[in-house]
Amino acid sequence: MWLTRNESAKAKTDLYDLMPNISRRTAVKYVQNAIDQGMLAEHECETDKRIRLVTLTAPALAKVERFLDHACASFSEVGR
Repeated sequence: MWLTRNESAKAKTDLYDLMPNISRRTAVKYVQNAIDQGMLAEHECETDKRIRLVTLTAPALAKVERFLDHACASFSEVGR
């Protein structure tokens, strides 16, 4: 989701496929926990009321970017 943050929102059910090595039930729980913790924002789909759309929130984007900045800085000297 971070890589496609400038694209349109994803269907909530599409996120389950991003977790292929766990059960669908567990994936549903993880997605709902992310929504409850404010990492994902859930929206109603205007064209199909059965679909719930999700996007990363600003705090989630900031956390991902801080993590990547830290990881890149930590490993920048490896292999030099």
